[in-house]
Amino acid sequence: MSNEKATELETLLAPLRNPLTFAARNDFENVERIKDLEKTLLAAARRLVGVVRDGGVRARLGSIVEVLEGKGGRKEKVRRVLEEVEAIAEGREPIADSRRLIADGRGPIAESRLPKADDRRPIADGRKPIADSRPPIADDRAPPAERRVSKKPESLSLKSEVQYVKGIGPGIAKLLNDKGIATVEDLIRFLPRRYEDRSLRGSIRDLTPGEGATIQGTILAKSAKNFRGRRSLEVAIGDDTGTLRLTWFRSLGADWAERFAKGKRVQVSGVVKVFRGQLQMAHPETRILDDDGPAPEAPTELVPIYSEIEGLRPQQLRRVLDNVLPLASHLDDCIPTAIAERHHLPDLGTSVQLLHRPPRATDLQALLDMATPWHKRLIYEELFLLQLVVLQRKAKAAAEAGRAVSFGASLADEAVKLFPFALTKAQSRVLRDIEHDMGKAVPMHRLLQGDVGSGKTAVAMSAAAAIAHAGMQVAIMAPTELLAEQHARTALASLPKAGIRVDVLTGSVTAAERRRILGGLASGNIQVVVGTHALIQADVRFHKLALGIIDEQHRFGVLQRARLLEQGRESLGATPHVLVMTATPIPRTLALTVYGDLDVSIIDELPPGRTPVKTVLYREKQRDQVYRRVRHAVEQGRQAYVVFPLVEESDKEGMAEIRAVTSEAEDLANGALHGLRIGLLHGRLDAAAKEQVMRAFLNKQIDVLVATTVVEVGIDVPNATVMVIEHAERFGLSQLHQLRGRVGRGAHASECLLLTSGTSSDDAWRRLGVMEETADGFKIAEADLEIRGPGDFIGTRQSGL
Repeated sequence: MSNEKATELETLLAPLRNPLTFAARNDFENVERIKDLEKTLLAAARRLVGVVRDGGVRARLGSIVEVLEGKGGRKEKVRRVLEEVEAIAEGREPIADSRRLIADGRGPIAESRLPKADDRRPIADGRKPIADSRPPIADDRAPPAERRVSKKPESLSLKSEVQYVKGIGPGIAKLLNDKGIATVEDLIRFLPRRYEDRSLRGSIRDLTPGEGATIQGTILAKSAKNFRGRRSLEVAIGDDTGTLRLTWFRSLGADWAERFAKGKRVQVSGVVKVFRGQLQMAHPETRILDDDGPAPEAPTELVPIYSEIEGLRPQQLRRVLDNVLPLASHLDDCIPTAIAERHHLPDLGTSVQLLHRPPRATDLQALLDMATPWHKRLIYEELFLLQLVVLQRKAKAAAEAGRAVSFGASLADEAVKLFPFALTKAQSRVLRDIEHDMGKAVPMHRLLQGDVGSGKTAVAMSAAAAIAHAGMQVAIMAPTELLAEQHARTALASLPKAGIRVDVLTGSVTAAERRRILGGLASGNIQVVVGTHALIQADVRFHKLALGIIDEQHRFGVLQRARLLEQGRESLGATPHVLVMTATPIPRTLALTVYGDLDVSIIDELPPGRTPVKTVLYREKQRDQVYRRVRHAVEQGRQAYVVFPLVEESDKEGMAEIRAVTSEAEDLANGALHGLRIGLLHGRLDAAAKEQVMRAFLNKQIDVLVATTVVEVGIDVPNATVMVIEHAERFGLSQLHQLRGRVGRGAHASECLLLTSGTSSDDAWRRLGVMEETADGFKIAEADLEIRGPGDFIGTRQSGL
């Protein structure tokens, strides 16, 4: 097998291989406790059967599906399936008769190499690093003495399991494993998320609400309670100037409350708040001075703060890290020496060590802003590796064989036939880019960016018409049925008048309709099809698929896009052209970095006649005024959105005061919006429930939709004219702009009302002020990048990279 094919196969197998690898840890000790394991594996295996080109591999995957669907113990199933997946990944022959062997567990087991997807993780038994290990898989039928057991290494290395680090036993190791920390290297790379100055701050009287502080006092009283099935603890401490209340909403262990005996001296660190007129710290870090020895009295002490690992105290974690930090000098540094010297970058080991334990003279603000030389070293490495992947993808795409399309008329001429309006200069420019790409025998890979309402769909339909008139087919794929229906309405209103046959394929079509559509696609009778994931099912066959158009492409996984390309190759004998579209405004500098493997086209002007959405910023004390505007809009026959940042109330740091969508929807229905029809939409609803709520809103059965950011990418509801965004300071500007784009899609004047707390910082007001000043998504994106950095963009929603 060539290196290129092996890499492609490994990528395809990852959704099946990764859960198997996780289940295999520590000789499968947790396999019975993993929820929905067989369901997850079955779903991944079935998807692969529909995607993989190689007939032999597809047959072996089919046998794995049969095993997972069959009878037998979970542990034995997982063990056999893992062995077969590894054999497939490495290009080895099936192990004996794989179908029989996996199904019933009989027969000899060939030697098999265990997972190598993440070479920093140990193999299941922990004896050796994966990179140089080819152990046989244990057989449950062997006598206990012959089974492999985990042995403590003679000396620690980066590949050693964390349980062998001083201060960590099996219990703490499990807590770390649950956080994705399996090896010493994982632990070293678990970097602080922020830092605090823990120098002592005088007396309780000097504390300032909203700021972090370290203070000493005497324990005056304590009270343990049970709240919603969880143990909570409250401790009062004092000094000569006042009292401070310490609160834990969940217990940190059975003996936690016993530490706080009345009369003991304690040092506490945390963020000071005011609750019911009293100073309070929630979940502070504590040190009982009588037990732990004298507290540090240094004038400045910079303390790293890590993401919480429930059940592990921060002091414990820092002590454990101190035991392994010397090994950071052995980390593999991937930046070539010449490049590191040219940019004056410190080495990786030193950077990691100093981020965990910054010198006292380090500027705290530089640490918080990630502006130290050590932060810059790690940031450079991430971008360096990202660019290598992007360039690799671009080179691979350029080497594929495509199909040059001969157009009878230009794409601009196609647009004139389809639409009763003239295209903007930006739309015409983009059409020329697409026409140039598709005229070459190299597959087009183009990203089309356009602000909300800029006319991306008109461009896509013009390209689709040109391909159809050239005798080939187009598939337009959207992430939800509602979005697919929206595209279908546009396609059906424009393409048939040009003699193009259009149909819609989603999961909700009847069996008879599905058979008819599948026949039309296979024969070529259907020239343009609009649909959802239903387009990439195994039984869908095209006659000549030459163009795939993917809307909001970040909502689709790698396998789904790969399947669409494969359908084109099967039907066309060449890789089809691909146009991906997004309404998320991305600064050009960031687009070049993240989408360097795609050619980028931008529609940077709106069609004439669009009424801009008026944006107004309100403080918390003006809430009644905001909701009076919502009620007035509904009384005029319009509809409104209200968006919140959380689904449910949380006691996590900094989140307790944020209004939550579930409780707030009820409060609005009983209060400010009493008598109106309120709908609720959030990410924890299943897909069918989300579709049902959005359809009811579209059909005017709901007056006000209370939602989380799941409405950020949604359907057009022309009658919705008001968007209220609560806690607007919690959103990025680009996300606020996306949310604002949900209104102003009809003929009525629309407004976006941003509500923010009265204690917002000047920086928050400066950010939000940009929303009042401009409706240009790209200007907003540039401002967001300048103020906040790119973290929000290269985050969860873009995790596919």
